[in-house]
Amino acid sequence: YRLFEGTYAADIAAPSAKKPTSAVTRQQMIADLKVVSKALDA
Repeated sequence: YRLFEGTYAADIAAPSAKKPTSAVTRQQMIADLKVVSKALDA
């Protein structure tokens, strides 16, 4: 998680870590990446 450094990193990583990997679909990953991308741009 080197990419997600800073105070917001825990907020993004924590909920994802609680989900079993199999439950996270490719579409969900893409959606999450878009959210992260917007957060970094803000």
